[in-house]
This record gives sequence, C-alpha cells and structure tokens, in this order.
Amino acid sequence: MDGKIPTKKIEKAIPKLPAKTGVYYFRNARRITIYVGKAANIKRRILSHFRSSASQSALSETKSIDYTLCASNIEALILESRIIKKLRPKYNMLLKD
Repeated sequence: MDGKIPTKKIEKAIPKLPAKTGVYYFRNARRITIYVGKAANIKRRILSHFRSSASQSALSETKSIDYTLCASNIEALILESRIIKKLRPKYNMLLKD
C-alpha cells in the first residue's frame, strides 16, 4: 500500500502517518525524492527526524512525505536499498554506489 502526505506544515501530517513497517520518501517542491528511509514504525521514525538537528537540512526542503507499506523489515530494507540506488537522493549518504 502506498500513501502520500502532502502538506505545507509537515509536522501537522505526522498523526496521519501509519505506525507500520515501510519505506518513506521526503520530496521537495518539484516532487524530487531528496531522502529515502525505512522504518518498523513510519510515524515514529519520521517524528524522530523532527527531533534531530542532523535532519534539518532535508526537512527544510521537504514539501511532502510519501510512503510504501511493507510486509516485513527485510522487505523494507530491500526496497529502500533499491530505491536509493535507483534515485540517488541528495540526503542519502550511505548505500550509494
């Protein structure tokens, strides 16, 4: 299942995010994926980005958050890796080759 949370104020959209396993995508105003992450709990993981000073650059550019639910953590890990290799998002420093 895929979902999309477009919003001017991303923080207000966090309650709408699922507390399920999956891959999430931060997208900029041009809908370009700037960060891809995986999580056992998408809602909790995205909330942690807002509490981290390391994530502020990516969050300042983020205009929408999309996600894809996965059946397991392994499925999420594989999907995240494939997407990072394909899209090469600006803020993903690891897994690029």
